[in-house]
Amino acid sequence: MRSPSDQSGSGTIGIVIVGHGERGGHADNQVLLMLRERVAAETGVPAVDAGVLNGEPTLNQALGALAQRGVSQILLYPFFMSDGYFVRTALPERIARSGVTLPWRILPPLGLDPAMPALIVARAIAEAYAAEWVPLLTRLLIVGHGSSKSRASAEATELVADAVRNSGEFHLVETAFLEEPPFIAERISGDQRHTVVVGFFSAEGLHARDDIPAALAGTHARYTGPIGADPAIAGIAASAIMDAIRLEKSSS
Repeated sequence: MRSPSDQSGSGTIGIVIVGHGERGGHADNQVLLMLRERVAAETGVPAVDAGVLNGEPTLNQALGALAQRGVSQILLYPFFMSDGYFVRTALPERIARSGVTLPWRILPPLGLDPAMPALIVARAIAEAYAAEWVPLLTRLLIVGHGSSKSRASAEATELVADAVRNSGEFHLVETAFLEEPPFIAERISGDQRHTVVVGFFSAEGLHARDDIPAALAGTHARYTGPIGADPAIAGIAASAIMDAIRLEKSSS
């Protein structure tokens, strides 16, 4: 997604990694801020910042900081798992209200990256081995946010689950959601099967740190935590950003 004035790929490109903003859990956006540092180190891009739509540091602060550093255009990397309301609507509206006049473009969100299924498989296999379970005899449950108003979150979760199924590494791959059926309780309550649960969330907020563990309390499931907090995410984000930078420069 581009701003109406985005006509140039020349000059210095600035990067803003954009998150929703954590609620609950640690609620300090440390996963996002650490990602900013790792992406800057891996890409070598001198102007990398981060901001959230709710809380601190704000998106406006990040955009303003890049403008002050003299960049000629801004690429925004959504630290989101789907391209739903926040990426398609809230983010462009927030940029428009920020007063930033530089050309900008929104990249595809983290959750839709083609590298995501392989990372989920690797994380889940490691968790299964830690429990001394055989992955081929283990169920993998991928838990997404879900929504009663939009299909974007569920569709992104199902898309990644389909790719994970195709890997053939687990006996069964299912999905569950926090805000639409099938809910976690429907998938897990009273079920004695060995189950690894991966949180299809970007960070350690209310849902990933509090809601999923609470739903799994008393079960035999093993929870990996949110996939967005995996150290390998920095490499995925850096690769996507560098691809976008090369595309901008080649089209200039």
